[in-house]
Amino acid sequence: MKPKPKVSVFVLCSTERCGWVNPSLCLSLIALQRDPRFDLTVEMVMDKRPVEHARNFCIVSARASGADACVQIDNDMTLPSNFGGIVHDTITTGKAVVGLPSGILPPEGPRMIPEDNGAPDGQFRQAGCVGGGVLIIGSVVWRVIPRGPWFRWLANDDEILSRRLSELVREHGLNVWTHQCVAGHLKTVNATHWVLRLTRLENERARQSGGVLPLEVLSPPVFVEK
Repeated sequence: MKPKPKVSVFVLCSTERCGWVNPSLCLSLIALQRDPRFDLTVEMVMDKRPVEHARNFCIVSARASGADACVQIDNDMTLPSNFGGIVHDTITTGKAVVGLPSGILPPEGPRMIPEDNGAPDGQFRQAGCVGGGVLIIGSVVWRVIPRGPWFRWLANDDEILSRRLSELVREHGLNVWTHQCVAGHLKTVNATHWVLRLTRLENERARQSGGVLPLEVLSPPVFVEK
């Protein structure tokens, strides 16, 4: 009887949000541990700094355990309901790196990453670089690239951190993939900022339609965003 694929799942946590791991992710991890297709373990990687050390630690630990895949999940991510199937397909098709698409909120405006989807393979699609929120890294990565670091901090951006892995993998003749299923990315936003932004949008629509302008446009309160 063929042994089950061995999967090491790591949730990257810190004192951010008091070490909180969101409830949706917790429920997904419980379901994943019950998936009969895998021999699967879950470990919380708590307060390992800097962040590239935490991510490299995950790969070293997965390799030491003889895992077929290393799954890295940030504590503010949520997983699609078919995540077990995505992990299984990643392993059985021999994909090196799969990063689920997710939304981010940079200063220049919200966007989805990755943005460079290429050739498809079923529900997977090649990408130049993927984000680090939900990563599935196949054992082929540490077999082909046995010496780390696989992650290296290049800028103050976690997307750039995973870009180093993507570039390293492609340099060694392997491919990087994303998937049509997205991962949720939970963020605590500045409510004042969003209320002001929405108010400005409403005011602009009123101007364009020739309607009556809201009172705050005629006598605006003194709000200054730094």
